[in-house]
Amino acid sequence: MARGAYASYKLVRISGEAGDRDSLHIHFFTGESTVIYICNAISLGMLSGDVQSASLQLTEIADPREFLRDVGARFGQVVSAVGHADTAALFATLLDRPVAPARVTLQFSPYDVYLVGQLAGPRLPEGATTLPEGASIRWILVAFHAGR
Repeated sequence: MARGAYASYKLVRISGEAGDRDSLHIHFFTGESTVIYICNAISLGMLSGDVQSASLQLTEIADPREFLRDVGARFGQVVSAVGHADTAALFATLLDRPVAPARVTLQFSPYDVYLVGQLAGPRLPEGATTLPEGASIRWILVAFHAGR
């Protein structure tokens, strides 16, 4: 796929006793250099200085392991941008894949997507590789769209 092509990924969720289905399309630019970043946070500092307006498409991902297997294989490489070793180890456990700690500076790109694991609940104890009782990770896929 050439850089700048427009891609769509369809998520199908099955819920309820009757197996009700609904679907959601995630749209993002993609190409041979598309990167799917695994992150534990995003920031306004990720905007380049020349961006005058921007929008972020936020999509909750119910099964991030399946998403990474499918989208990573089809659209791009999966790279860790998780800055803390304990968080990276926890994400590796939850995602069932290697997630190396990587203290990197990212800049939003319309060609990349960002899978952000957001902790809900009590702070993690030092060295945690599993979630304590009452804690969960909400997985949000972020796609960036810039205006000038």
